[in-house]
Amino acid sequence: MGSTATDRLLSAAMSGDSQTVTKCINEGANINARDIALLFARSPLHYAAGSGYDVICDLLLQAGADVNAVDKNGRSPLHYTAKSGHINICKALIRTPRTLLELTDQFGDTPLQTAAAWGNKHICDALIGVGASVTSKNKVW
Repeated sequence: MGSTATDRLLSAAMSGDSQTVTKCINEGANINARDIALLFARSPLHYAAGSGYDVICDLLLQAGADVNAVDKNGRSPLHYTAKSGHINICKALIRTPRTLLELTDQFGDTPLQTAAAWGNKHICDALIGVGASVTSKNKVW
C-alpha cells in the first residue's frame, strides 16, 4: 500500500494498529476507503470486524464509518464478525442505528445465516435478540 493517510489507515486496520488508525482519522483519511489494489474491496471496518480489533472498530464507528459497506462479495462488516465470532464487535455494530441486519451477500446469506453456518451461536443469539429474521432464505437453502 502507498503512503497516503488513507493507505496507512487500511494497512493499520488490517494489522490491528489502533494508534495509526487514530492518527490517520485525525489526518482526514477516507474511513470508507476500499482495498481495491488487493481486489477484495474491503473497508477498514471490514478488516477490523473480521479480525476482532474492538478498539479499531470503535474508532471507525465513532468517526462515522459505513456499517453497511459491502465488499466485492456483498458482505458487510457484520457478515465478517458473524463469521469470525467476535461478540463485542457484533454488539457494537448492531447498536449502530443504521446497521442493516438483513443485508445479503452474493449467496443471499444474511449475517445471521453466516453466523449459523460457522457455528457462532452467541452471534446468532445477539442478532435474533435485535430482530434478525430467522425465516430468511438464501440462494442455496
